[in-house]
Amino acid sequence: MRICVVTPSTDYERRAGARIRYGRIREPLLRLGVELVLRPVASFADAAPLDGDVYLLSKCHEPAGLVIGQAAREAGRKVGVDLFDDYVSQVEDSRFGHLRGWLSAATRLADFALCSTPAMVRAARLYAPQLPVHVLNDPFDRFDAPGLEGRLAAKSARLQSSGLLQIAWFGIGSNPHFPVGLRDLAAFGDALADLQGRGLEVRLRILTNRSAATADALAELRRLPLPFTLHEWGEAEERALLEESYAAFLPVNAQPFSIAKSLNRAVTALCAGAQVLSAGYPLYESLAPFVYRDAGQLADDGLAGTARLNVASIDDLSARLHDLADPVREAQTLIDHLAALPPRAQGMSAGKAGDRRPSAALVHGPEANALGHDLAHRYGMLSVGTPLSPPFDYDLKFQLNAAGTGLDLLVHKRIATLAEPLVGPLVKAGARNYLSAGRGDAAAALGTALAGLPLPAAQAAAHGLLMPRIVAELERLLPGMPLILAEEGLPPSPAILSPGAA
Repeated sequence: MRICVVTPSTDYERRAGARIRYGRIREPLLRLGVELVLRPVASFADAAPLDGDVYLLSKCHEPAGLVIGQAAREAGRKVGVDLFDDYVSQVEDSRFGHLRGWLSAATRLADFALCSTPAMVRAARLYAPQLPVHVLNDPFDRFDAPGLEGRLAAKSARLQSSGLLQIAWFGIGSNPHFPVGLRDLAAFGDALADLQGRGLEVRLRILTNRSAATADALAELRRLPLPFTLHEWGEAEERALLEESYAAFLPVNAQPFSIAKSLNRAVTALCAGAQVLSAGYPLYESLAPFVYRDAGQLADDGLAGTARLNVASIDDLSARLHDLADPVREAQTLIDHLAALPPRAQGMSAGKAGDRRPSAALVHGPEANALGHDLAHRYGMLSVGTPLSPPFDYDLKFQLNAAGTGLDLLVHKRIATLAEPLVGPLVKAGARNYLSAGRGDAAAALGTALAGLPLPAAQAAAHGLLMPRIVAELERLLPGMPLILAEEGLPPSPAILSPGAA
């Protein structure tokens, strides 16, 4: 079996999320006879025919990703959507309208979804209640029980002999949309106050990305009740910090974005032999026997040599991690989930590109890109232009008529799949000859006029007037054909994919 993860860019594989989620199960999968490859969406433009058994869309929030998913579906491959972060359950937040629209389209053509937490499963259910969803836990990098025994003993002895209690905070310190990271550390910093006054010298070391250390963030951190130092994050630096720290402080706020996070940071800290102190939302409740919620208790246990994570509790931790973060187990459960999915038949459009019926139509809205257009043609789909879209050589194109009273539909002469014959003159647009036929009404004409104004409000109004009419017309002319709305700037209409894609 070959699993192809479709990614947004070439550097995606180096990001922490992809390294944790895919990198750590790649070898266990290979031992089970499954190859896992990551391919950026742009690489499909010149690639060989689809040769994977499963195509997994991962953060490629663009029309080209949907085209690849539809092409894989038509080729009889299984298609999945991997949901990392919760940008989709905040239905009242207009900033994420395009992501919600993309997910609606992706789940309609998918056979399954992957999530890393139960909270993300609930978010996925908002869009596809009946879609099979598999929880793929973020796996640990390495769990060395014998080595952990030595580290725990050494840390306990060092604390009791030196009286130095070093606390670590590590991770991405900011998010462009939500107050997380260093904001959480500052907001829950009072939870660390009980570490003081117990005969210990307490120090906090913060490891985070350079861009998070803004003037505002540093001003907030100055309210922390103990001294701290700030360092730039790196993989080696994180390992070194956790090796030398007695405990990690992991506060979590209760907004939907935060409560959908995985257990990865707590698992990483425990595998390094660091105690875990958490505050706020109980994200790490499934690791409760090893997680402190009270800083004073953490300090007292450390002085008494009775920490929750100790030499005697390593076997219990090993059993808990086997269920929650073992890369071998996660690889096996993923294979079992894929094997249980019903097989997909090859689509009606399969065959030589020149002989087959188009499998779908890509309908371009504002800010559509050339990659989606090119991939649509590569995989035997129609590319449809609208008054909102950039100038490409479309197969069908809607434009304002000469009188300014409605829309003309221009149909490339090679298209023979329309439900009714169109009668009209031949016109040339770009490099192609088209058959022109009148369509639309005064509202469509107004929408087309608004589309020509370089104002966000005018563009939004044009979108609302035009796209539902164009989608309805296409559904009538191309009955049963999936319609993929290709736009990145505005939320899509409800009819992202026609019932033919279900």
